[in-house]
Amino acid sequence: MEKTKRLITLLLAVLCALALCVPAFAADVTVITDMKTDCLVDASGSCQITQTVTIDIAGTEDTIELPLAANAKKISVAGYKYKKTTQDGYTVLVLSSNGGFSGSRTFTILYTISGLVTEQDKIQTLTLPLLAPKWNWAINNYDFTISLPAAFESYPAFTSGYYGDVIEDYMSFTVREGMIGGTITTALRDHESLSMTLTVGEGYFAGKYARWSSGWVETALVMVFSALALLYWALSVQPRNAAGRRAAVRSAVPACGRRAGLQHADLPLGSARISHDRDG
Repeated sequence: MEKTKRLITLLLAVLCALALCVPAFAADVTVITDMKTDCLVDASGSCQITQTVTIDIAGTEDTIELPLAANAKKISVAGYKYKKTTQDGYTVLVLSSNGGFSGSRTFTILYTISGLVTEQDKIQTLTLPLLAPKWNWAINNYDFTISLPAAFESYPAFTSGYYGDVIEDYMSFTVREGMIGGTITTALRDHESLSMTLTVGEGYFAGKYARWSSGWVETALVMVFSALALLYWALSVQPRNAAGRRAAVRSAVPACGRRAGLQHADLPLGSARISHDRDG
């Protein structure tokens, strides 16, 4: 009986120890506590992005990687220097610190991306990447705002790497004139991605798009072939005109000029006439 009590006591002690250890292990994981993406889309289909990220770092990290959208330009990180790398086509900033990174750190990243609009059959489509799929940590809270150049009547669509279009079931967002704002109500896994697409009518976005759509390609091909046809016509007409001028000079040179050894092909029309007058 005594042995049974001791065994039960020992088992309870082990269970209590394990219960105390679970929070400690859970806290020993780096996590993104908050992330906010603010997007300012202009009329040409380019976007300036400000991303604010707060990371709760477990232990000490020598470097921190901040992934951005593909082809990000005009990059800056407030208060930090970075090394720019590329992973699977995505821009990744590597931050380093002599003392390493620990505790809760907030990073503010600014960059621009372009070529976000395609056009086909008089419909323009904006595809905006909100979250690059290279973040190494889970995200507890995610918010975003998107400011567009004008009001629109269509409805945005969202998709993520893990949830697909079902991600809309786990988020709330509002659309008001040219503004879209939203919050994801569930935690996101590490390496999650998020993008938004919006279709608008012809003329909503203006200017040159960096990404070629099928309509632009067809137009470019027509222009190239038209230029080649014009060049071929110009080259083919020039030899015939030159042959006509030589024939005119030959007919203008009198026989006496030819007997004197003049080369009719080398005489301009005016010289041929002067020679004829003198011989007469």
